[in-house]
Amino acid sequence: MQKIEFDEQCQHCGGTGLYRGLGERDGFAVVCNYCEGTGKYHFVHIYEEFTGRKESEGVATVIQCNPGIVVGGLLDFG
Repeated sequence: MQKIEFDEQCQHCGGTGLYRGLGERDGFAVVCNYCEGTGKYHFVHIYEEFTGRKESEGVATVIQCNPGIVVGGLLDFG
């Protein structure tokens, strides 16, 4: 397992620690929910390093894309 970890500026409040949206008017703000008022967000991403494409068991047919309907299997109305 690999891990990337760093502090970044909170994207929701722009680093101010204060959030102003549709409900905050006339000079009002609320403490940013995402960074808890710190202005920074601690980002952690844990991942498994790619070592090559893996086999997929149980697949008999591969199509380029699903046309938006059910593919595979037959319904039995008998």
